[in-house]
Amino acid sequence: MAALTDPVNPTNIVSRFIDYVRATAQSGVTWGKNDLPVYAPGTPYETTVIPAADMGANNNADPAPNIFIGDAVPGSVINAYNIYNYLNFFTYEYCYIRNIRAILTVTGLGGNAGSKPTAGDVYDVTRVAYFSNRNTQAAIATPAPSTGVADFAGPAPGVVSANQVISAAEMENFLARCRTSYNNFARNQTYRYNASVCHASCHTSCHGSRGRR
Repeated sequence: MAALTDPVNPTNIVSRFIDYVRATAQSGVTWGKNDLPVYAPGTPYETTVIPAADMGANNNADPAPNIFIGDAVPGSVINAYNIYNYLNFFTYEYCYIRNIRAILTVTGLGGNAGSKPTAGDVYDVTRVAYFSNRNTQAAIATPAPSTGVADFAGPAPGVVSANQVISAAEMENFLARCRTSYNNFARNQTYRYNASVCHASCHTSCHGSRGRR
């Protein structure tokens, strides 16, 4: 785990952001293009509930592999707007990794070769997934400093010196708000994904019906 120095520098900020937001987002991811939610796997009724096209990437992928804050040269002046805008942007990128509730519903009466004789939900599972859409709720609340970017400022409001202005405590506080925003938007709210079939297995049920005509 990275530790912020006081005063902070660009490398410290990015490393600590990775500890706060990336580590949180990438923990416990189950579903992705490489691991889809499947009802009754290995049976005639097997049904993929969320197709690969609706997943954003494999479950071990990183939505923001190259994090930066716009000031890469050690000892350079870090612009407060860069810290604020870039880290908010990268926080938002991680919202592709979110809590998904996948539901498969049988809409027909079934009762022939289907595994459920009456209509209803046959699969209802919630997992963390790398989804294809990060915008499944209202816009993410930005973790803005309580009084604006000037919170980071020293003698010159809006401009932060890599050598003297931002304190480690202020930066830790801002990064904690980034993580809270991610959790509130992508983890603490569960997106419901609905899929349906006419029978628990359309293929088996319909072909079974034709065989008895």
